[in-house]
Amino acid sequence: MRQWVRAHVDIGRAAFQYYFTRDEPTAEGRPSRNASHTSELYYMFDTLEAADRPWEDVDRQLADTMSSYWVNFARTGDPNGDGLPQWPAYTGDDASEIMILGEEVRAGMGTPVEALEFLDRYSETLVD
Repeated sequence: MRQWVRAHVDIGRAAFQYYFTRDEPTAEGRPSRNASHTSELYYMFDTLEAADRPWEDVDRQLADTMSSYWVNFARTGDPNGDGLPQWPAYTGDDASEIMILGEEVRAGMGTPVEALEFLDRYSETLVD
């Protein structure tokens, strides 16, 4: 995603990056899946009721916020709107803030730069 968002910035397009951190609730006695791949989709589309999970108020609020961002983005190309925390556009700089979507919704740093650089080096070995 980092390479994709950078490519958008390089051609002069606005890009918005996020880091999803909310651990998806699980039934009692079941192991946590944490904030795993695709777990944000229930929130993004505000479809929590489609999954049998012990959702909490924080989950419902996050789903409302995230779905509002996605609707705004679909309408205007910008996720920001009235009553929502400001989502900064990605600048292409590794020090650029992105949107942290979790128990707290805020702009901040996502994955540590060192980890991203490691993934860049690793993905380059797959192409060779």
